[in-house]
Amino acid sequence: YNGYALYPNRFFVNITSHIEWYKSRGVEITVLLSMRDRSISEKSKFSNRCLVPAMAEAEADLSLSLMKEAMVKFDARSTKGRPHVIPVSYEGLMEFKEVYLFDIYKQLGINSSHVPLFEDGNEKHVKGVNASHHRWLDKRPGWRNDKREARSNTENTRLDRCHRLLQETPRKPKTTLLPKKVITVFGTESSGTTFLSTTLGEAIGGIFDDIAQTKERTISRQATSLNEEWEIQHLSLPWGWECEEGKEINIVEALVPEECFRYERNPSIESRSAARMFVAESYTQRRHPNKPGKPKLVEDPTRCAMKPEEEEKLMSKCREEVHISEEKGNWTCGAMCGEGKYNGFALYPQRFSVNITSHIEWYLSRGVDIKVVVSLRDKTISSKSKLDGHCHNADVVTSENEMALSIITEAMEKYGRRGSKLGSLPGGESGKERVIAVSYEGMMEMQEVYLYKLYDQLGINSNYVPSFDDGNEKYVTYANAANLVKHEIKHQQRVKKILLDARPPKPKEYHPPPSKDSFLPKKLITVVGSSFLSTTLAVAAGAFPSEGRWIERAKSPSFDTGSVDEQLKDAHELVFEDSVRRAAAAVNNDWQIQHLSLPMGWKCNGTDHIPDVVEALVPEECYRDASFEISSEDPKVLEQCRTEVLIAENNASWTCGSKCGKGQISGSALYPNSYFVNITSHIEWYLSRGVDITVVLLMRDRSISMKEMHNADCPMAMPTKKLKHSITETELKIKSTARASVKQVNQTALAIKKEAYEKYGKHGSMLKSGDKERVIAVSYEGLLELEGVYLFDLYHQLGISSTYIPAFIDDNAQYIKSDSTDRKDTSMGHEKGHQRKKHRQPHRNPGSVLAALALPSNQNEN
Repeated sequence: YNGYALYPNRFFVNITSHIEWYKSRGVEITVLLSMRDRSISEKSKFSNRCLVPAMAEAEADLSLSLMKEAMVKFDARSTKGRPHVIPVSYEGLMEFKEVYLFDIYKQLGINSSHVPLFEDGNEKHVKGVNASHHRWLDKRPGWRNDKREARSNTENTRLDRCHRLLQETPRKPKTTLLPKKVITVFGTESSGTTFLSTTLGEAIGGIFDDIAQTKERTISRQATSLNEEWEIQHLSLPWGWECEEGKEINIVEALVPEECFRYERNPSIESRSAARMFVAESYTQRRHPNKPGKPKLVEDPTRCAMKPEEEEKLMSKCREEVHISEEKGNWTCGAMCGEGKYNGFALYPQRFSVNITSHIEWYLSRGVDIKVVVSLRDKTISSKSKLDGHCHNADVVTSENEMALSIITEAMEKYGRRGSKLGSLPGGESGKERVIAVSYEGMMEMQEVYLYKLYDQLGINSNYVPSFDDGNEKYVTYANAANLVKHEIKHQQRVKKILLDARPPKPKEYHPPPSKDSFLPKKLITVVGSSFLSTTLAVAAGAFPSEGRWIERAKSPSFDTGSVDEQLKDAHELVFEDSVRRAAAAVNNDWQIQHLSLPMGWKCNGTDHIPDVVEALVPEECYRDASFEISSEDPKVLEQCRTEVLIAENNASWTCGSKCGKGQISGSALYPNSYFVNITSHIEWYLSRGVDITVVLLMRDRSISMKEMHNADCPMAMPTKKLKHSITETELKIKSTARASVKQVNQTALAIKKEAYEKYGKHGSMLKSGDKERVIAVSYEGLLELEGVYLFDLYHQLGISSTYIPAFIDDNAQYIKSDSTDRKDTSMGHEKGHQRKKHRQPHRNPGSVLAALALPSNQNEN
């Protein structure tokens, strides 16, 4: 064992010699001495580590002497530079939290904004004042508690109940109330706003002034960075207490800085204190619903109020710096202006929504650089989650969500990427989008890659990554028509009827489209993951007819009967396409839309085979199925593929995108039955040929995508209806292999998407200064929720000039658990809602709905 240091089971380390041992080996060492209340420390040790009191006390004395020796020899006065020994107070950490912790980081030279959860281990050992707790008093004969003192202490605790209830964290005074930069996270209730705002708060190293009373560190409403440059605000639409039926939700102008925020009900109480009081009050009312009147939690509310001189000083800052005053002039208060002794405070109702547009303008007018992040989550899941927590009345949930949606829509139209009011106000930099839509499902799928892109958009320099716990997963099941609400079923039936009526008759003779001068388009859009979106973009770009089309498609060959000549004679058939199958091009070939699945053509077969990855998806004219060897190729087409598209077997400077065709089919790219396309190399393949390419990644809930893959591509991976004892060992093995294959396929697809988004998304590592983004992430759930507004924003990014809006059918709804009791209530878009949307968007026409459907055939069976 020469080379090992052998230690006894229980031992002390001499701290002084420990430091010298490492210094002699050239190691820069620092020792932190954790100091805790001695009585509590000994009590905890006696209950956990050492059951002999005399031994526990002797060990504590020896520990203390070792620490004292090290502090005397290596304290800050006896060493140059950084001290080797730093004492740290456990109680100080519990009291001052991140302020104290960041000071330790600074002493140690650690550059971090990490803040743990501060759980005070002392609290469980502390009880009311009792003389018998002193060890030396326990030994005095005849000693007993002073009951009168105990009664007096209990009475003081009852009268001071607000302070015991609130447990305020000390707030660091700000030098200025208005930060340089504000990021406000909005969204409907239960749309992921808490997760998103807390993540951004951690990323800026925020001090969480208003920490929710949960086991985790989360932003309740606001968090500020240490240098006061950044402020993260969190506000659901609406914000506040439990919803009430028939009660109108107030819409206020803006969410003002926390110091100037008060509630109308009792402006004398600081907002954080009032919030916790109201929550406790609501809880008490639920526990005692038959008690008349409101329960009194605080006998004297003024005990929770600030000192008059402090309050007046704060209101003066709110009036002078933030321009909140009853003497309005050219300024507004953001909500109702406080009057009289509350002049300087903005007064809010207990439940309210904020108009995002006016909120942006309120801060811009005060010289603050503000951005709004809108969290988008599947509307059905969001509503069900809200019903479980924030609001138990389904009708109120529907009306509140519709109001929130109208507020978000207005803000995106005015301050989104193509906002009509960008640059129109002082401080509103021209072309700088103020409203950024973020997909909750995209965040759960792409995780840190998606998050870092958001940091870049917001100008946050951080590598903080949270734990991504998907809150959607518990709501998702396999597709079932019973999950659909009645209005959704009727809507789908109505759209299908319109589709059939709009379908053009089958032509007697097929007339192929005119030949192209060029196989390479000027602009190429490759849509990954959805024929719904690829078809919509193709119609908008004039590359696909809104009513669908009849095309000639090659039949699969059969070698059982007939000669090769006979097969070639009848090798094609007319089929109807209601969506883009693989590619669609405009007549002038300015635009071409490709539809790409990851993987293409894959069906699981009970083996662990994973499809190969090819370099690119080439133009349709040069694409060949490797398994279809019979070919009557047009030599001119192959020649154009060789000369223009540069696909040739002997061309060392260029690649074919897949396997190069040889001999008679030289000029074609041969593809296997199933394959992945590497999106990164796909982009580079087209860029090298002078094509302006953009890839659109459609992000959708990952649990639903997995269930849909099971249903469509790998039924053997789905749960069986057989009883467990009737399943054979072979069947179990096949099912296990199939599920593993699906998982591996999904992981490969995700890795391909992440790489492309990281390299060619906004601020991508492969983009040079001034380059446009080549990969755009689009939320499927965002499209369904915001519809035309979200779609027009995408058109703007892609350079498509169109007003086309498809019919939006929620394919997610059939995968989200429902039951007979809430099926009617959880409806988000009743018949009246659809009529209202038609009125708002008159340019939608019955013939245009076809392109957006793309319903898989198995859904009709469901």
